[in-house]
Amino acid sequence: MMTLAPFVHAFDIKEDMVCLYNSLTLKKIFLKKTEYELLIKNLKANNRNKITDLLENAGFILNKKLDYEALMVRYAKAILPARINIANFFVVLTDQCNYDCKYCYIERPLRKNCSENKAMSLDTAKLVLKSVLNNSDASTKAKLNFYGGEPLLNKEIMLFLLKEVTQKRPNIRPQIVTNGSLVTEEIAEILKKYNVFTTVSLDGWEELNNKARVFIDGRPTFEDTMRGIKILQKHGVLDAISCTVSVHNYNRLVEVIEFFKDMGIRNVGMNYLIRDTLSGSTLDPEVVAENMFDAFLRANEIGIFEGTIGDKRAKHLWLEKPRRTDCTGCGTQIYYSPKGLMGPCQAFHWSKDEQVPIDPDLKASNHPLWQKWAKRTPYNLKECFNCEALGVCGGGCPYNSYVLYGDMNKLDDDYCKFMKRIMRRLLQYYYDAEIKNKTGFGIQQGPSASQDSLC
Repeated sequence: MMTLAPFVHAFDIKEDMVCLYNSLTLKKIFLKKTEYELLIKNLKANNRNKITDLLENAGFILNKKLDYEALMVRYAKAILPARINIANFFVVLTDQCNYDCKYCYIERPLRKNCSENKAMSLDTAKLVLKSVLNNSDASTKAKLNFYGGEPLLNKEIMLFLLKEVTQKRPNIRPQIVTNGSLVTEEIAEILKKYNVFTTVSLDGWEELNNKARVFIDGRPTFEDTMRGIKILQKHGVLDAISCTVSVHNYNRLVEVIEFFKDMGIRNVGMNYLIRDTLSGSTLDPEVVAENMFDAFLRANEIGIFEGTIGDKRAKHLWLEKPRRTDCTGCGTQIYYSPKGLMGPCQAFHWSKDEQVPIDPDLKASNHPLWQKWAKRTPYNLKECFNCEALGVCGGGCPYNSYVLYGDMNKLDDDYCKFMKRIMRRLLQYYYDAEIKNKTGFGIQQGPSASQDSLC
């Protein structure tokens, strides 16, 4: 008997249109609703016609019993890399920050739980340098991300690593995520000299931004951040804005995108804080998904590249290239802490189990810790096998899962709801761009805003 494959999902795209979507291959077939209803009848009656033959040849229809779990094991082996390739070196220059953002998962816990925050020393930076060189080669493209705390509080160590890494590994592109308040003319010139991809964190206009992003003493931060942004723009080194989506701005995202347009911004990454575990705030993930997608569409309309949906989701759907993971920490990243530790993910900076002392001779690709993290993908999670969002999801944030359930391999239900709603909107968007209006690849093109390193 013929049946739709378990990884084929039917979406109502418009009133008279249904999309059959293969979540393994990301292939899409659009049928009129009457054609779809006739297809279901023919499958039940085991009647063949041109449509059933087409779907069977495309792998959408099965005519024999399928061992789905065995198929997923084979598929996971095919899609997962044969070896770990480190492409992201994530350097936390300091635990210290002059801001006290209400949702921060690094600085706030440190200030609460630690008697002393720490800046990376030159001796530790030299170990980091040796480790970076040992885990990279002279030809493969990679990223060197400076983070914090506020990384510009330790600009001397940043400059040391910039000089050494760019000289010895010109194929590694340096990047920085900063709050912008400490940017000076001198710093802007340094960033320009070393071609540093520079991202500033800003959550919207003054009233909106200041609801969540304040100084340690409670003062608003907007004016200081904007001063730094203007200096960076003057020197031509502002590459992107990182906008955290949470309770303070989730319902104003289209307006936020338009505000960034007025600022002259061309590259934005919206980072959804699914659950503010520090304040206990939660949002309806389906509402956030709708608002973020509306903002993504508006960004496309006004010439802004939005990376979180455009680069990390829509591009994969268009190119039919499954997204293996949602985070560079899952097998392609080394994080270095100012306390002399290294691990796959900066969010676990407090964990003894997810870090080891920095060892310049350690090959992350051969180490059990990185091998464990590389397996953290929805293609290895049985609960994800039948999910319609499998091919573009990536599995969400391991840290969120750990905080919620004590296990980074557990599913985050809110993230699942978020991604399923995004999946539906993506297919509707694909239909409008590629099938109905035939306008082609409807995504603004631009460089990555390094959002992988911000999750």
